[in-house]
Amino acid sequence: MFTTFIRLMFLFAAAVTAIAAVLCAGCSDNGIAKAIADSALANGGNNNGGGGSNTFTDGRDKQTYKTVQIGGYTWMAENLNYGGSGRCYGDAANCKGYGRLYSFYEAKEACPTRWHLPNYSEWYDLINAAGGMEAAGKNLKSKSGWQGDGNGTDSLGFSALPGGSYCAVCVSLDKYGHLGEAGEWWTAGTPDKYDRVYRVRMGSGGNDVDFQENVTSMAYSVRCVK
Repeated sequence: MFTTFIRLMFLFAAAVTAIAAVLCAGCSDNGIAKAIADSALANGGNNNGGGGSNTFTDGRDKQTYKTVQIGGYTWMAENLNYGGSGRCYGDAANCKGYGRLYSFYEAKEACPTRWHLPNYSEWYDLINAAGGMEAAGKNLKSKSGWQGDGNGTDSLGFSALPGGSYCAVCVSLDKYGHLGEAGEWWTAGTPDKYDRVYRVRMGSGGNDVDFQENVTSMAYSVRCVK
């Protein structure tokens, strides 16, 4: 009697698992589809990095940036290029295409009034809306500008660009690296005892997104949010 009961319980559990698998098939894809639809609705049906009226003009230097609304936040859909601090990757043409590179403390002060450097949680919410750590890069990366097969679909209009990095303390002759290969953006964290802060990283070699630590003197791209 007891053995029969146990068998029935196993059969019931298996049935419940099978039903749940059917119901949740494509849940992740459905979540991304909802994020895309919500973003398009918030941006007037346009998911190409904002466009139309979805722009912001920085009153400090009159530069205009595309913006995009994702998951309740309004993000700049371009890397910041405010010349009050930071540096271009090699020459001014790269600033125009990829934005400027900022050390951590420069990045904290670089965003315009009513905008700010996104913290870890805000980046994490964005990544989740775009499909999670393993797949978000594909949906966040721009459709061009990444080396090899590294371009994304830009399905949310975020248009992540591979602006590279600058190493102020490196002893090598070329302190710049990874333009076209990697996009890296500071988070508004608190430096640890080794003066390290998290930044977000996407590479041309995959669709994943990582949080990685590095010292505050490194210079990376900045995306502002509000």
